[in-house]
Amino acid sequence: MMLTVHIEGVTFEGWARDLDAAYVIGPDGWSGWDDGVDVRRDETARPGAHGSFDTPGYLSARVITISGSIIARSPTQLAAMSDRLTGLIADGDKARISVQNDFGTTYADVRLASKTQVRVNGATGTDAEFQVNLWAPDMRKYGEVNSFAGSSVDVFHRGNFPAVPTITVVGPRSAPYSVSSQGRTVTVTQALTSGQTHEIDMSTGWVLRNGVLQLSVTSAADVFTIPPGVPATVTGPASMTVSVSDTYV
Repeated sequence: MMLTVHIEGVTFEGWARDLDAAYVIGPDGWSGWDDGVDVRRDETARPGAHGSFDTPGYLSARVITISGSIIARSPTQLAAMSDRLTGLIADGDKARISVQNDFGTTYADVRLASKTQVRVNGATGTDAEFQVNLWAPDMRKYGEVNSFAGSSVDVFHRGNFPAVPTITVVGPRSAPYSVSSQGRTVTVTQALTSGQTHEIDMSTGWVLRNGVLQLSVTSAADVFTIPPGVPATVTGPASMTVSVSDTYV
């Protein structure tokens, strides 16, 4: 299977396209992306009885491991490639990992989980073994963005996990107006003039006008998601566009 992984300008490959310079993923060097993640919950045992009280379970962060070989033309190039790898996300900031395989491209935002390991082959000086460990606080993997425009649209995505939509409304638009789906409603109390837009983030209920967060502009913020596998009808103003990414775990 084809596998290519991109992070901050570094490309890891399932097989080397350039035998003079490559980060090659080993046969067992790719884990944590294609499988699920751990489940956590606050469990309280039933005193003097069998079992525990029922509590919801939540998915934990995703941990991804990439390991394999560094191939270089010379010891000097190997040293440079090793330095590039040990400096990857080393400042503690987030970076985007993009994964391409036979089924398409998905991505997530990650940080470094632990130190990057590089072990140079002293016999050749032109190859080394590496391991990079990444931590994705949002365990979801995102794919293609699907957009649906109109006052009543059947919204769907091709993932396997509830997806959070973003609603865009273009002015002019009088207030209040509502966006609804599956019995849940967000009502916005701020009007829009011509050329202005509202962006409603359904993960938080926040409303941005022309990219700037607006405070106290909703009278109801019962946010909703788009389920996997079946369409959900979203209703709102005629100038509404609903955007949702294919979302996987």
